[in-house]
Amino acid sequence: MAIDAYILPFPDGVMGFVDANPARLPVRGGRVTLALYGPAEATAADQAALRARFIESLGNIIRSEGGYAAVFWPRLWWTVGGLLSLVFLVLVALPSGLSLVWLTFLVALLALPGGVGPLVRGWRARRLLRRLRRLHDVEVVPGRSRATADRMAALWTVAGRLRGSALDVLDQLESHSLEARWSGPARLYGHYRLWLEQGAALAPGLPGLWHRWRARFLGGAPPAPVIAVSLPPTDTR
Repeated sequence: MAIDAYILPFPDGVMGFVDANPARLPVRGGRVTLALYGPAEATAADQAALRARFIESLGNIIRSEGGYAAVFWPRLWWTVGGLLSLVFLVLVALPSGLSLVWLTFLVALLALPGGVGPLVRGWRARRLLRRLRRLHDVEVVPGRSRATADRMAALWTVAGRLRGSALDVLDQLESHSLEARWSGPARLYGHYRLWLEQGAALAPGLPGLWHRWRARFLGGAPPAPVIAVSLPPTDTR
């Protein structure tokens, strides 16, 4: 099964976008197949550029998630051992009164890894790496869906008429994609629009106290909801 991939217009150039969650890539026989759509029929240069950047993107994900996966088991055993020690200390302190029990509880709790989030993130990272390590080849072929090609042509036509700031252009591209019921590009434009609105110091889609709390106690978001890679400007025609 081929995954749709696109060459999309962006305010500062073009973006290659693979419409798939890295943790759900359908690896068949060690291979992932990408069906590429662009402003015109994809050339061999387009396919090679996207393939190289896609493999580089997966390599970056493996490097970034490898640390979480490596400490999963030590952190898990540390947490289990800490909880057992906590129960034991509370039982020992119980005859001495409730105040000492609470003090023992707080001291032992502070010695544990912070929150369930790192454990969840480590478990997700291990699953992701197992999937990606089965991948040995990436094949890029021209997309053959007429409906998708028509959507792509309409998007590039709209992009050629847009003027204004990068934020305005992204907002209009997102709105057009939503009107066309094209969820993948709409999601990508939405991520980058939010990134510009919140500031470059924040990761796309992860601003605010809620997301920091979720990362600590619930494991945060998946490594990347989309795979997006910058492509050379020569990919536009």
